Amino acid sequence: ERAICSDDGSGHSLDTIELGKVLEKAVAVLGQKLDLLGMDACLMSNLEVAYQAQPYVNYVVASEESEPNEGWPYEMILPRLVADPELSTADLASHIVQAYVQSYHDMEYSGDVTQAALDLAQMGTLTTALDHLADALYARLPRADTQIWKAQRKSKRFWHNTLADIGSLSSEMKRATRH
Repeated sequence: ERAICSDDGSGHSLDTIELGKVLEKAVAVLGQKLDLLGMDACLMSNLEVAYQAQPYVNYVVASEESEPNEGWPYEMILPRLVADPELSTADLASHIVQAYVQSYHDMEYSGDVTQAALDLAQMGTLTTALDHLADALYARLPRADTQIWKAQRKSKRFWHNTLADIGSLSSEMKRATRH
């Protein structure tokens, strides 16, 4: 089970749909979209989360995989924002990703480290492309099911192979279906 913001006291946590509702309420109170939603949590850089956040947030920074226990290096992130409060949201998002990766490199962490900045203004383009891909794949079923399955198995995946990287999966499907 994947959950966000677990409350150990009540045992409740947010699912992705509830996250969208929380963001909707935050935007109603603020009177504007959030510039950046930073998710110092595991498995939050995915299409489902981005889709729910898109109406309420301009950029999301999050990890595709489980984060190491140390999480974000706030001591590397916040001084940049303090030094340049007019830093663009895109530049801040990029800085967070770079600082995160650098912090684990500096501590010689040997595991996988993932972090991505998502420009949610691009969600429409992405979802349209994915709709076209789904239509094309559906039209080729069942004769292409073996190639699709093989492409999925070869693509970059996260969290015990339950989440697939869309770009990697698309590239693998293109290679598998060229024949």
